[in-house]
Parts: sequence; structure tokens; C-alpha cells
Amino acid sequence: MIEIELAEPTHPDFLVLCAALDGYLNILAGGEDKRKQYLPHNRVEDLSVVFLARENDEAIGCAGLKELAASTGEVKRVYIVPRARRHGAGRMLMEAFEKEAVKRGYAQLVLESGAPLKEAMRLYARLGFSVAPPYGPYAEMESSSDSICMVKNLVL
Repeated sequence: MIEIELAEPTHPDFLVLCAALDGYLNILAGGEDKRKQYLPHNRVEDLSVVFLARENDEAIGCAGLKELAASTGEVKRVYIVPRARRHGAGRMLMEAFEKEAVKRGYAQLVLESGAPLKEAMRLYARLGFSVAPPYGPYAEMESSSDSICMVKNLVL
């Protein structure tokens, strides 16, 4: 059974999953050098809280919440280990994430993802996120055809 828990951004399981996510993204992008403009925007210390998905006490997925403004939260560092994908962990993480965002008074969630992350993009769309213009730091970056920003308005 998959369970979702809140944790601090410095939780060792979260850090291990973030390292796995970075390795995965480096493979997709063709190396860390091709992702360097994104690295400053994915710092663990900028997150206010993280979520861990566990199955039989093993951390199988994560997501982080970053405050962008008093009414806007940003979805960061979403990752599910490959063997646990397509079993509902991503949906469960995002649903818990949204509940916490509403509890914190956010009226909107935003995220930046990438075209190669097709499964993630489908999940976000099923959960009510829609493609949006680049926001914040992504609006100022060199254009990247793989970068896709999304937004979801929350019901408070």
C-alpha cells in the first residue's frame, strides 16, 4: 500500500530521490551541462515542505512545495522511481500536495516540466493543470523548446 507523508526538505530519503531525479533528467537532456540554467531554481533549501510516497516503508517518490508568492505555490522535484510508476503514487503525491497548498492558502499552483516527461505531463493535465506562459525565472531563460510551464487554479 502506498502512503504519503509530509517531511522536511532535508529528509535523507528526499535527498536520495532528488539525486535520482537529477540523474534521470541528465540522461534525458544529454548531460548536466544542458540543464545548468535550471539548477538554481531547483535548490532544496528553497522548499518549504516536501512529500514522500512510501511503499512498505521504502521511499518511492517525492514532490516539493516552494512558495512563489503569498497566493502561489510551485510544484518542484516530482519523481517516482521507475519500478513504482503507473501504480498511482504520482497521483497520490499530487493530490496530497494540492490539499496542503489549499491549507496554506495558495490560490494557484504552477510548475515547470519538460516535453520529454510525457507521463508526468499527462498526469498534470489529468489533475487539472493547463499549459501556461513561462513564469518567474523561466520567462527570462534562453528559450528551450522542451520546457513547458503549467498552472492550476485551486478552490479555497
